[in-house]
Amino acid sequence: MQKLLFSVLILFLITSAQAQSVEGHGDAHAYEQAIGLRGGFGGGITYKQQLGSEANYGEAILNFWDRLLTVRALYERTQTTNVDGLRWYYGGGPVLGIGSEFNVGLGGVVGIEFTFFDIPINASLDISPTVYLFQSEDERNNFDWQVGGFSLRYILR
Repeated sequence: MQKLLFSVLILFLITSAQAQSVEGHGDAHAYEQAIGLRGGFGGGITYKQQLGSEANYGEAILNFWDRLLTVRALYERTQTTNVDGLRWYYGGGPVLGIGSEFNVGLGGVVGIEFTFFDIPINASLDISPTVYLFQSEDERNNFDWQVGGFSLRYILR
């Protein structure tokens, strides 16, 4: 799965760089709100909201995987690139897992996103390692680095 995520990331960067001019910067297509679907380690829904400036976002992710509903509330800080529409981001926040087991933790996130010019679509690819502070009794691993995914969002505004 690691090789697949890495391959998709590289393909996404190459395609984005070839499709766009390098004269602008990543904030050229900042958005305020976007909602969409998420795939990768499970499937789910993502909602992203700008917080104050064009560089700060809050993201809520509802993820379904292996009889577990995971809720992530992330604060993300974006950074520009020299490719129009392409930005990278990092951040973190609380994680809650409910289902056949119960988990509470803190998750980090690092990823890239691309906002298309002519259509209100945003796509992102990220990895979100998590440290669990509390888990149900049958869980023994307090760190999970196999969390991340691909999001495709419709820009509301």
